[in-house]
Amino acid sequence: MRADPTSDAVTPAVPGRRDRRRERTFGLLIGAARTLIADKGVAGLRIGDVTEAADVGRGSFYNYFESKEQLVEAVLRDSIQALASVAVTAVTAQADPAVVASIADRSFIRLASEDAEFARLLVNLHHGDDLFIEATLPYAQAALEPGITSGRFAVADFDVLLLMLAGSAFALIRAILNGTAPADADQAHAEAVLRMLGVPADEARVISRMPLDPG
Repeated sequence: MRADPTSDAVTPAVPGRRDRRRERTFGLLIGAARTLIADKGVAGLRIGDVTEAADVGRGSFYNYFESKEQLVEAVLRDSIQALASVAVTAVTAQADPAVVASIADRSFIRLASEDAEFARLLVNLHHGDDLFIEATLPYAQAALEPGITSGRFAVADFDVLLLMLAGSAFALIRAILNGTAPADADQAHAEAVLRMLGVPADEARVISRMPLDPG
């Protein structure tokens, strides 16, 4: 009697292997595209070059992406999430949630000056603001929740606040790239963020101007 291919005895392990293989291939394509974009820019990015650098078949590309544009969007999302993770985890050892919020916020705003090419690619992307907000919200939430829980921050509606912070950060990054923001834009934004979180004005100003590496 032929075994039922859908039986519980065989089905659980196969999707797991398939999922891991798909994740690995996806990661290879993203990594190859990121390297090629850094070397040649988006205009010089070719799907064939990506699959060759990732050492996967060209046909495999379309199992993950419909177009080069969708690949670029995925690279940006992955990069934003990585940057947000670094910005948050680098300061989580700080005892004061307000210091964590300020340094993480400023580190991300400074993306516009420290990696202008990447930042410009982001702001010029169709729906780049939506992508930015979607990618950063979980990390902003993780950075701010300890302050909410401890009572350091006083916020009426946390979800609305998160959207406001992410949206204003994106707008400020655009302004920095366009040359219309002041030199201390990252500090000014962090100060405004702290004020929205309920930190007193004098304290917010001092914290927002602390060194980015407080030691």
